[in-house]
Amino acid sequence: MRSSSYFAMPARALLVLALTAVAVPTAHAADTTPTAALAAKPYMGWSSWSMQSSKYPGLNPDGDYSYLTEANVLKQTDALAAKLKKYGYEYVNIDAGWWMDKTWKSGFDQYGRQRPDPVRFPHGMKAVADRIHAKGLKAGIYLPAGLEKGAYGDGKTPIWNADGCTTANIVYDDLRTTNGWDSAYKLDFSKPCTSKYIDSQARLIADWGFDFLKLDGVGPGSGKSGDQYDNVADVAAWHRAIAGTGRPIHLELSWSLDIGHAADWKKYSQGWRIDTDVECYCNTLVSWENSVDDRWDDTPAWTRHAGPGGWNDLREAELRHPVGHRQVPPLHRRRPHPPRLLRALPADQPRGHRDRPGPQPARAAGHPVRPAAGLGREEPRRHLHRRPVQPRRRPRRRHRRLDHPRLHRQGRRP
Repeated sequence: MRSSSYFAMPARALLVLALTAVAVPTAHAADTTPTAALAAKPYMGWSSWSMQSSKYPGLNPDGDYSYLTEANVLKQTDALAAKLKKYGYEYVNIDAGWWMDKTWKSGFDQYGRQRPDPVRFPHGMKAVADRIHAKGLKAGIYLPAGLEKGAYGDGKTPIWNADGCTTANIVYDDLRTTNGWDSAYKLDFSKPCTSKYIDSQARLIADWGFDFLKLDGVGPGSGKSGDQYDNVADVAAWHRAIAGTGRPIHLELSWSLDIGHAADWKKYSQGWRIDTDVECYCNTLVSWENSVDDRWDDTPAWTRHAGPGGWNDLREAELRHPVGHRQVPPLHRRRPHPPRLLRALPADQPRGHRDRPGPQPARAAGHPVRPAAGLGREEPRRHLHRRPVQPRRRPRRRHRRLDHPRLHRQGRRP
């Protein structure tokens, strides 16, 4: 998620299936910490964000972001377990809004920690995580960096398991803001109470049984720079707090992170977003020029930083029913697809009715897949991406590649 999609709320996207794409890494120094096993290979799974932020008719019937509910998360869990688990897709990640009502108003417990909205998640987050685990999958959750403004409570909100500590004791006196949306007060880690707050958040999500945390709006990055938006100390505190829970939790950082701090991201997390959202927030899933093409420019510099223990995160591969849903224009077919794109079909759509419009849960299309050598990932067979063989035209002459993304920017087509 990026700045324009979290608090400004102009989101327009549709997701049928999300998966994490990563750069092919060179080997990097082995991480000897216990968390290294968490990221032995890049994580794969489903994320709720693109569906809950879509303007596609009927997908969010009760208003913006209303798709995010317990029922819909569990529906996607069932689809993932039935169709894609065998290919290594194992994470069901709940994105922003699980603690917000339908008007996007946040809810917090008596200790300033995010509290699940009772309408969206009537059985609570632990029950959802338990249902995900029952399918043999892993549960992911989302939090923004900093102390959310709504949790401040005039500085009088007590911190869990920290006698004498309140929210006034964990932020800067001038209440400077931080993260990619300036939605939170910056935490002052020179104060002894501050780490206690992060410890309390980590303990809560560990007790719920989550296996993955996306920490969003992290800087330097997320469209912001400067001391006010430097969240390296936050990331380090989360790393320590997670270790203190005794539960293995994958820590993923977002978004457009500063490559100058690559060593910090590698030290304290298992993954880091190198670019902004892949969604175009328009009337389709993605557009090549919006941000997909940026990854071809930005990935090479990051490649050497990725490997077992920590991976470059290139965001989801946005997918769409290849035949149905004709009201939603697909990514132009003439443009090249990402190298590890897995097509999807709706989970509850019977065979013979694939032209029925309307978004549905994710389903594998039945294309054969095989592991990518040495990476432990799944990859479509390469013949799926080959262009149809065309007869040669005479006279023969040398020509430029017309399917190169740079040429599309100049308006040329193959």
